[in-house]
Formats: sequence, structure tokens, C-alpha cells
Amino acid sequence: MRLEEIAVLQRKRKAIDVVMAKHRNPNLALSHILESAHLTPGYFYNAVLNPDRLIEDAPQDKVRNLQSILTDTNNSKGVLRMDFDFLKRQYHDIQSGRAKKYVQGTLNNQENVEDLIYIAITSKTPYLNSDDRRKVVEGISKLKTRMSKYLKDTGVLKIYTAWKKRYYGKESSQRDVSVMELFDNARRRIKEDRSLFDLAEPQHANLWQFWYGVRKSYWDDAERASSTAFEVLSNHNARLRLRREIVIEELKKIENPKQLFRELGLADLMKEGYEGRYKGSELAVLAAFDDGYRDSTGNIRLFGWNVNPHLHEWDFRVPLGYWNILTNRQRAVYHGLVEYDSGFGSRDASESVQAFRRAKSKGSLKKLFVELGLAGLRAEIGSNYEMFRLYDNERKQRGMPSILRKIKKSEIMSSGHPYKYLPTTQRI
Repeated sequence: MRLEEIAVLQRKRKAIDVVMAKHRNPNLALSHILESAHLTPGYFYNAVLNPDRLIEDAPQDKVRNLQSILTDTNNSKGVLRMDFDFLKRQYHDIQSGRAKKYVQGTLNNQENVEDLIYIAITSKTPYLNSDDRRKVVEGISKLKTRMSKYLKDTGVLKIYTAWKKRYYGKESSQRDVSVMELFDNARRRIKEDRSLFDLAEPQHANLWQFWYGVRKSYWDDAERASSTAFEVLSNHNARLRLRREIVIEELKKIENPKQLFRELGLADLMKEGYEGRYKGSELAVLAAFDDGYRDSTGNIRLFGWNVNPHLHEWDFRVPLGYWNILTNRQRAVYHGLVEYDSGFGSRDASESVQAFRRAKSKGSLKKLFVELGLAGLRAEIGSNYEMFRLYDNERKQRGMPSILRKIKKSEIMSSGHPYKYLPTTQRI
């Protein structure tokens, strides 16, 4: 074997030893070890990413272990984990122009990327590296209005874009991750602190206001949207964490929900909608809160039909086009009448007819629908008869007999007298 071949083999054997050592101790800082072994980072990490060259020249007693390390994605990611100081040197070399690109393999490990983003963001604003989370929260909040430019000037967007282009979304469990989440992940490790975006912490920032570099909206993740809506609203009003009767009362007390939700930073949730529903409506926030309330307290949904009291969607300002959907119309009229008088929910048509006549005897049916919170729908429909047709159609869809065959159309015409009252025991 020639001297050159011997030197190549020795270099490969040294690289193999470093791989084994790093696998045994994932926290091992390699930059000094590579230097003492006379291995350049470029050579070592290129060898890790092209394992066949190492495996073919490995000693027989190390081949199997080496194969399991370098051909297993999770194991190889661990070997590619670089120490903070080495990443910091790489970043400054890139920024100063001493290097044109990061060492191969740097962007193949997400924690490397997180550390690089942390290094970059704190490079021009040192107090963002503070141990005092209050200072950091205040600091990133000050950057909010010029965050895009800041991320570009510090090279963060190049790091993030390059990483995302290589590996973004390759794992089936991977969801969209923003630049500031990666920054926060690094800070949590470095400072051993809770997330800056933990809404349960007194000092926190709102992640959705720092949602840079992702393909989809922050609010597209239903679990994230619901937990955020619950935390934000219940932090504003602690009574929204109590039993459902109290929560329903508190929500219905809000005089201008849309304005309040905007003030709390939830305007984009209203704009985007919740799970694709209620776009442009306060109901997007309320529906998200409802799921968050259920998940956090274990209580039944606030909008659930199977227990009283409960909220109706039409207790609030419904989104444009809501009443254009036939199922929404039928459901609203049916449930409104059944909650007013349980006889309307009877499978016996005669009992439901009696419920109708009891309601008729008390005054204007038009006024009844107004007091049921269905004034907008009644105005759009234009007649009491059409409202009762919606109710009757819902009955038939539930396998219940029609009542319109037992009532003259003239009976359903409004008397014009003011409606006297709604039983307080029947209404929320």
C-alpha cells in the first residue's frame, strides 16, 4: 500500500473513531476533537453524509455499529449535531465574507439551525440574549414592526430558507415551523427557561404576531388556534375558566365581541376563520375558544345542544352568508322553538301542534322569533309560515311527522300583538 493510500485510510479510521465517540456522547463538542485529529470539519461531515466510503474501510468489528449509526436517520442527525461555538464561528465567517457557505451537514440538523438563528438574531441586539425573559419579550416586541428587515439583515432568512428548502415537511409529523419558534427552541435549551410564547407565563409574547417564513397561517392549526383563543380570553377574564354556566353568562355580557377580540390580538383568527369556518366573524374566535375550553377544563362544549344552558351561534353576529345555508336556517328555527317549548320537540305531531297554539295564544309569532334571537333570519325569510316550514323540514329530516298538515296556513299569520313573555326557565 502506498503512503498516500495509508494516509487516506488513517484519516478515514480517525473519522470513524470520532463518529463512534459522538454517538456514545451526543453532547460531545467536536470542533476541538477534529482539530486535534487533523480532520477538517468539511471532510468529516461530508464523510458522515456519504457513509459508504467510511463503512467500506472500517475495521470488521466496527462495521455493524457504523452502519447502524450512519444509515439510521435519527442516529446520523445526532452525529451532525454541532457545538454552539463552532456554529457561531461559521455564522460570523459567513457574515464577514470569509466563507461563502456553511459546512456541509450544518443544515441537516434542526438544532443546528435553531442555534444559528439564535446566534444571528442576538448578534445585533445583545440584550435578546439576556437571562431576564422580561427584557427579551420587550426586546422582540420592539422589533415587531421591522422584524422582516431585521431577519433579512442578520442573515436569518437565508438560514431559514436554506434549511426549509432542504428538509421542510419531510417528516410526516412535521408541521409548519416559524423562524421565531426556532429561535425560541434554542433559547429554551440555552437558558433552561420556558417558551417566550407560553401564554400561561406572565411575561410572554404572542407567537402569531411573529409568524415569519411559513407557508400557511398560524391559525390553520386547529389545536393551536383553540388553545390560543382559550388562553388569551381566559387571561383577560379569569371567570372564563369556571363552570360553563358562568362562562356562558360572561361571553354573552361582551358588548362588542369583535372589538374586544381585535384588542386582544385575535383579529387574524377572525379574518382567517376557525377550521375554515366563520371567516370574518367573531364566531371564529368563539368556536376556537369553545374547543379550547373543552380541552382545558374537560367540560362539555358551550355550543353543545345536548345540555342546558348552551350558546347559539346566532346569539352573536353571524358571518356573511351564514343564513344562506339551509341547514343553518332549519337548525336555528327548530332548536329555538324546542328550547322555548319542549312540546315542539315531541315526536307526536299533535303535541307539537299544541305547542304551536300555546305560542300563538300569547301574541305575535314574529315577535316570538325576535325574542328567540332570530330577528335577522325572520326578516330575511319574510313570513312566519316560511319560518315554520324550516322547523317542519327539520322535523322530517329527524324522522318526525309534519305538523303543517294539521295547521291552517292562516293560523300561522302574525296577529300583530306584542309578544307577552318568554318563560325564564326555558331560555338561557
